[in-house]
Amino acid sequence: MASKALNQMIFESHWGELDFLLIDLPPGTGDIHLSIMQALPVTGAVIVSTPQKIALADARRGVAMFQQEKHQCTGTWYRREYGVLHP
Repeated sequence: MASKALNQMIFESHWGELDFLLIDLPPGTGDIHLSIMQALPVTGAVIVSTPQKIALADARRGVAMFQQEKHQCTGTWYRREYGVLHP
């Protein structure tokens, strides 16, 4: 369902002439990510991660997925932001 909505937004919207298009995706290596790589001329990926071990493991899987599909990871961004939640 999310993949269909994303495809509809990308292919049925009038974007005009674009120099680049940035798409912020949720973590993971699921259907949405694969659909985008197969449907669009992806020229690079930027992986964003936080310091938690699980987030770094997910980022590594994302890099591996892009490499497997022969797409270049043009950079990684390691976020060091820490926040405090107030009840």
